[in-house]
Amino acid sequence: MNRKSIAAMAVLGLVLVSGCLHMTATVEVSPDGDLETMGVEMEMNELLYDELESNAQADGYDSVAAMMEDEMLGDADEEHYEEVSSSVDELDNGDYRVSVSAHNVDPAGSDDINVTVNDDTIEFEDSGIIDDTEDEGDPAEYESEITVEYELIMPGEIQEHNADEISEDGTTATWDLLNADEETVYAESTIEDDGMPGFGIPAGLAAALVVIGVLGLSTRSS
Repeated sequence: MNRKSIAAMAVLGLVLVSGCLHMTATVEVSPDGDLETMGVEMEMNELLYDELESNAQADGYDSVAAMMEDEMLGDADEEHYEEVSSSVDELDNGDYRVSVSAHNVDPAGSDDINVTVNDDTIEFEDSGIIDDTEDEGDPAEYESEITVEYELIMPGEIQEHNADEISEDGTTATWDLLNADEETVYAESTIEDDGMPGFGIPAGLAAALVVIGVLGLSTRSS
């Protein structure tokens, strides 16, 4: 079971529609090596949302969230995750927020994500987030209107990584995917098991996200 590239899907969204778009893909790794949470939250203007809704309905979906959920899971067996939640909210300013999350995900169900648990460290690598998008335009052209971020929450302090930024407490790494130089997301952290696998999601986890791809389990675009 493969996943669509977030970067490729983000570019696809730019080709299909125009508008303000902010997307954050989030993965939270538990001390035992499973993915406590894997999801995407997208925030977009009404123009962009209406275009996506039209595309979703044309493909037989009831909503944008349903389309994203299907993209996220693809043909994944239910044994690789416990549950999936999704929502669409209209914000006070007229924008829309679309969220999809899979919970308690077994990374063995993904061809792109590898999690290695050692005695006192844990390594995470995602090789499916960067695609050949150089022909789709210069990301700098969209910086003022579009952001695509990858947020990785590790179960302990991050020791090695190729991230653009590490949080003050040292457990969360962030990548700017539209301007990524690396072809993989990588981080290694200590294991600090407090008895609650995956506990410690930041209160501000609902960072603005937007449209097109879903960090999850689906068939990679060719």
